[in-house]
Amino acid sequence: MDLFYQIKNNKFFWFGFLIKVTAIIFLAPVIQDKWFIKFISFTIENFSFDPWTNFYNTGQDPLSYPYGPIMLILQLPLSFIGSIIDNLNFASQAQNYFLSIGFKSSILAVDLSILFVLGSLFREKVKKIILFYWLSPIVLYISYWHGQLDIFPTFLLILSLYFLKEKFFYISAISLGLTVACKLSMIIAVPFICFYLLFNSRYYKIFWKFTLTILLTIFVIQGPFFNTLGFQEMTLNNPAFNTVFKSTTLFKNIILYIAPILYSILVFAAYKIGRMNFNLLFSFLGIAFFIILIFTPAEIGWYLWVVPFLVAFQINTNSIFFKYGVLIFSIIFVFNKIIIDDGSIIHFFKMDYYYINKDLSNILLTNLEKLSFDLAKDASLAILSITGFVLVCAMIKKNIFENEFFRLIYKPILIGIAGDSAAGKDTLGKAIGGVFGENSVASLSGDDYHLYERNSKKWKKLTHLNPKANNLKQFEKDCIALKNGKTVICREYEHETGKFTYKKKIRKKDFVLIIGLHSLYCKKVRNVTDVSIFLDVNENLRKYFKINRDTKKRKYKKKEIIHEIKRRKKDSDLYIKKQKKYADIIFQINPLNDKNIKEKYNNQWVETKVKFLIKKKINTNLLKNVISKIFKNFKYKEENNYLSVELNSKDMLLKSFKLELKKISKNLEEILAISPNYMDKEHGIMQFIVLFFIFDRVKQERKKSKLFYNLG
Repeated sequence: MDLFYQIKNNKFFWFGFLIKVTAIIFLAPVIQDKWFIKFISFTIENFSFDPWTNFYNTGQDPLSYPYGPIMLILQLPLSFIGSIIDNLNFASQAQNYFLSIGFKSSILAVDLSILFVLGSLFREKVKKIILFYWLSPIVLYISYWHGQLDIFPTFLLILSLYFLKEKFFYISAISLGLTVACKLSMIIAVPFICFYLLFNSRYYKIFWKFTLTILLTIFVIQGPFFNTLGFQEMTLNNPAFNTVFKSTTLFKNIILYIAPILYSILVFAAYKIGRMNFNLLFSFLGIAFFIILIFTPAEIGWYLWVVPFLVAFQINTNSIFFKYGVLIFSIIFVFNKIIIDDGSIIHFFKMDYYYINKDLSNILLTNLEKLSFDLAKDASLAILSITGFVLVCAMIKKNIFENEFFRLIYKPILIGIAGDSAAGKDTLGKAIGGVFGENSVASLSGDDYHLYERNSKKWKKLTHLNPKANNLKQFEKDCIALKNGKTVICREYEHETGKFTYKKKIRKKDFVLIIGLHSLYCKKVRNVTDVSIFLDVNENLRKYFKINRDTKKRKYKKKEIIHEIKRRKKDSDLYIKKQKKYADIIFQINPLNDKNIKEKYNNQWVETKVKFLIKKKINTNLLKNVISKIFKNFKYKEENNYLSVELNSKDMLLKSFKLELKKISKNLEEILAISPNYMDKEHGIMQFIVLFFIFDRVKQERKKSKLFYNLG
């Protein structure tokens, strides 16, 4: 409802609405009267399951309606109402005037729908969407002046993208199938949307069902008509569709297939880039359509395909150059088409026709020779193509090179989690994995690199905390390999049996968790770690955790566990606790009341408090501001290179947690799991701090990349 009121209360919306309603009433596009209205009128008067064959068999022009059943379904209701009015006595001689009004009103209805869908996609930019889309000269000319129908498949495509972003995947697939069924040329968009799903690890399992749903939708809608003569001749064999795959003739009888080559290169580029965010997907689609416009003898209506993507880019950039570039592109487009096309005629009810474009052409080109006319036409078309090419380059520069996921493609984010035994490393790893999703996270456990099985006599001399008891060289190699996007194979240590089981493959993922006693011990591992975490748990609390865990899951006796804790203390001080100084984030977990757990190792829940220290690599002012909105009470101070913050988990507001995360990362929904498992209490705090650190570092990396690119 908020979107509705934003649009309703905008004066520019009503200005555009008035222009469009006026055009509907007084303008009669030549192409509509010549082709579309004839077919619609014939279909209403001679209703049949296959109106294309019925129309074709009467000897009518096969170019009249080169569109599928979805286009017809969208246009028929209002057109039918108009035809009823035409048959009334007072309007009987209006020559399909009201049918035409109904037909054009369906264009307005779809136009309004695009406005609302774009507003839903970019809710914070509604005013700009009204200015850039609703008042777009390209939309006004194509849909209301020239009368082309490309706004219908464009609407279905944008609707598909909206459902895709909102994670209604199968509705999105159906809408995309309807888009292609509406106009076959829109198949251009399909590969990029499929790649968006295929290379996003969170959506990988959805990809095949998504693709199958598209195909089934097209088959169900178009299948019954594929073998009919009229449908074949009017839609499948339409010459306009074939021009999508051709270049403009450069020399006499020589056609260069530039467009298919460039389109194929773009598809390959999307494939190689792999994972893309939603903005990058929008850019690829816009670029793909621009290629068709620039390097083919494009139909007028095709220019409408790029408008939503230009708008999306306009509202997400501060570039004055780009905004004026789009304006120039729009003006030149309208100028070029006015001087070469029939366009529209003025007609009201039974009044005489008056050709607008021809008169405007005469005004613009008064007393000019034929040579000058051709020069003006060719020059405007050349400028149009050049401007379009520049806009494409701007889109590539911004959205490809600034894509948030660009660095994740080849260099996953590596998160190292270190701490003593039973400090909660695996639990924290699961908490982090829960927000990113299992398909996006790979985990490397330090326990898998123990040199010996549990029953080995070597453990009488060594503890698991001693680096000599672990194959840390292989651990280093595997960490670096995962950081470089390679697959590693390692054996798995089973805690229940204390034995090494089978070898497992750990494949490239967007996020890699390095969890173990020595995650921050090796310098080479630290050098490739993006986020290093150390869990510093109160000793009595850690004993409590370890005894509960090892008695339940690993079937140890309490005395054995206490003895092992004492035996390991020396190695803990030498090798584990010293890793704390290398951590970007230190989580200190303490009990609210130490007396409640000292020497009382039972199954009762122990309430804890959290204090974290975070290195000043991040925007500390932003962190303080965000924390103040999530927690009712907190204490902070600066300690050397760290910001120290003490929190009470009971004070955490989970709704504010989610809201603030969205503010930190614009495309949060594309980074996290489809249904992130946000936690409360201590692990909720840890989730938030780790996410904040990652998002802030990604922002900094983007700034560096942008600076580097600009300097280059």
